Amino acid sequence: MQSEYESIASHNTEVVYVNPMDIDRTQEYLSKSKVKSEEIKFSVVIDPDRKFVAQYSLEKPGQKFPEAYPSSVLIDKNGILRFKYIGMVPSDRPPLAHLLEIIQLINSQ
Repeated sequence: MQSEYESIASHNTEVVYVNPMDIDRTQEYLSKSKVKSEEIKFSVVIDPDRKFVAQYSLEKPGQKFPEAYPSSVLIDKNGILRFKYIGMVPSDRPPLAHLLEIIQLINSQ
């Protein structure tokens, strides 16, 4: 996501990373990433109550503990969900080119 930020931001689009963990686990997770926290260009939002996950139906069913699917969503400036991709593993994401096509369609409307 860090490497794709500039391409996405150039389309008047904001990147927000929503993590359904508490602040301590989120900080721990980010500290293990290859990018230092002060270098992260996008916003990080924690959602330990999983309100975002519930609102956009991103929760894995039948789990012993609540868990969210790794997902990519595009929400327009009016808060309307315009695209949702649910992956099976964290690396399962749509290609940047595909997301940019959808962003261009959303921005042209």
